[in-house]
Amino acid sequence: MQNDKNGSSEGISESGLSAQESQLLNSHLPHDLSPAEMEQAWDRYQAVIGQLLIRMGKENKLFDSITRTPMVTSFKGIYARVALLPLVFKSVLRVLGRHRVSELVYRVAGECSLMELSAAAGYRTFCFPELVKGLLKTGKMKARSVHRMIDTFDFLNTMFQHSFNDHRVLQHIERTNGLHAKYKVAGPHAEEARDLFKYIALNMFYIGPRMRHDLTPEERHAICGLTVLVSKRMGHSIDGTVMEFEAFIQRYEATEMFDRDDESVLRTRAIEIAQASKNALDEIPTISPSRIHSYVPYTVKKILKIE
Repeated sequence: MQNDKNGSSEGISESGLSAQESQLLNSHLPHDLSPAEMEQAWDRYQAVIGQLLIRMGKENKLFDSITRTPMVTSFKGIYARVALLPLVFKSVLRVLGRHRVSELVYRVAGECSLMELSAAAGYRTFCFPELVKGLLKTGKMKARSVHRMIDTFDFLNTMFQHSFNDHRVLQHIERTNGLHAKYKVAGPHAEEARDLFKYIALNMFYIGPRMRHDLTPEERHAICGLTVLVSKRMGHSIDGTVMEFEAFIQRYEATEMFDRDDESVLRTRAIEIAQASKNALDEIPTISPSRIHSYVPYTVKKILKIE
């Protein structure tokens, strides 16, 4: 595993892979499927991800979150607790339907760990000028950071928990497509916009979990596979292998992020958004801000001045 200056995971070692594992990572993920085939693949990917969440939950120090719960310091803190209650309740109900009762706590704790990884990955999105322009149009990231983050967590959990044709999946996709169209972010036509959507999708689903050094080839394949299927549901066609997606992430971040010496107004706004997000994360009781900070790459911290 490659580490940056502050120890954040920036890659997974490929040494020791079996021929079957290497083939899995280098085979094109299916995206041109019939509805029935897509539903079957969706379920297979979710099953693998569900076991990953349980494994992460077994490592999660849930007591850390419990001790943070009473620490309400602002209205945002109250809002975060109220907004999280239905999300946790829905997760518990869903887990009871798919896992043994003994796994319930681990699954929910794993979703809290996923929140942390997702939040850490989210910082990267503030490093792209085109994404910052879109965020500034909505005004949510600076003025309503907690609301925006909980929306993101809810979207992610819905795609990981519910079936292909579930009305909650369709509602989230319709709403997200509407927002992208309204603010003209990541359309499906121009190459630059397609690449931007591809990065957004991979950031939402894959970049966070990939920070773990122990992610297995099967888990990497399943998360990328679900990313492809969700994207297809949204009207975007993302074609490639897990290895190609990982190479795309590195290439896109290397060429499209703000320069650390950029003194533009847009980068200043990005820094303000990042600070607002950092403050918001301090108010969410089910996650550890210090762990999130440890996941954020050094380069991102320098661009956003959150070191």
